Amino acid sequence: AEHVGFIPITRKGLREGFMRGVCDVGTLYVDAHPDSRILEGKILTLCGSFGRIGKVPAGDLSALLTIHTHCADGWLRLPKSKSALLPDPDEKVEQICRECRNENITSLVGMPSWSPELMRRVLEYFGKSDLREVWSGLELLVYGVENHTPHSKAFAKLLSGKDIHRMEVFVASEGFFAIADDPQREDMLLMLDYGIFYEFRSGDAVVPLEGVAEGIIYTMIITSTNGLWRYHTDYNVVFTSLDPYRVQIASRSKNAPEQE
Repeated sequence: AEHVGFIPITRKGLREGFMRGVCDVGTLYVDAHPDSRILEGKILTLCGSFGRIGKVPAGDLSALLTIHTHCADGWLRLPKSKSALLPDPDEKVEQICRECRNENITSLVGMPSWSPELMRRVLEYFGKSDLREVWSGLELLVYGVENHTPHSKAFAKLLSGKDIHRMEVFVASEGFFAIADDPQREDMLLMLDYGIFYEFRSGDAVVPLEGVAEGIIYTMIITSTNGLWRYHTDYNVVFTSLDPYRVQIASRSKNAPEQE
């Protein structure tokens, strides 16, 4: 039988990395947009699947974050955990629509590859053609590490208006790495206090963070509080600044090197 690979995620890693990253996204956004009214509404998060292997919980990172932040259910984040973790996509969409019908949704968080399809179904449910007709206070779209460009046209049809802001985050099951903190730039700020020790490989050379140079494509190697030890990720990055450290994703390798 084929074995599916899993990335370990500890409570410490969730708290010090992913949850801190979520808070920093909000803080950096409000700092860049002081007139924002995002805190007057709620976050709509689109959650993946969840299950168990024996007694061990296993699933998408978004599902694990939903479970461990259930205290935010209803008052800060929608849908509630019970609805977000529904395995059936049709039932999940219907529950999202029911819970969010009369809510002030000000931000939408999800991966660019599958968020448009779910949002199209939301529009069908409400009989609208634009998400701003459903949630007039919507002002921010936060999307993950996937390349957003191929999905830009799909989002443009769903979100009209120049006041919809987009914010990229470099986050994966392996860790929360970087945030696009400056709307005037195309790179992201590397976050250094999320329980991750960074190393970078270029060819046969491996250097710590203080040894990197701008303009070189590096494969990212991490040691983290999630239990990863010199783990070769399949993310290749380029540094655009060294003070502070800023990166752009150059590519994603199809075959990551063997782990050390």
